[in-house]
Amino acid sequence: MLIALTLLIVMILLIYYYKNKSSSGIKKPGRRPIDQQHPPLHSMIDSNKYWGMYIECTHPKLCCQAVLLLDKKPFPIDDVPTLPLKNCTKKRCFCKHTGLLEMRKPQRQRRKVHDRRSAIRFENVTDRRAHTDRRSVNWEIRLH
Repeated sequence: MLIALTLLIVMILLIYYYKNKSSSGIKKPGRRPIDQQHPPLHSMIDSNKYWGMYIECTHPKLCCQAVLLLDKKPFPIDDVPTLPLKNCTKKRCFCKHTGLLEMRKPQRQRRKVHDRRSAIRFENVTDRRAHTDRRSVNWEIRLH
């Protein structure tokens, strides 16, 4: 009986070990630096496609209260908080960064077609003013 119990415990420990062992040697996401946890983040920042990022929580029950307060809040690309957040209360971080696409056109493509600033609108029209001031301040000056 003692041998069967020992074999059962050994089998349970082996199953637990193989289920929690990572096949690629990379640890599962947890409290690790941003470089290791989210390598695509740096490529997203360097791509210049995004003006900012927001933190997306995959499931509200898996995320900490700190992330729920920041859920979908846009951050400028230079001010993106690292994950996991400093005040995170969960053992594993399931949150991720999502990029906010740059919707504005580049500066060189703006105002090419309908630019009226350089054109003179009244080329052949003479000065149409009546040369009499209607401002009350100027009336007082003329009365004196």
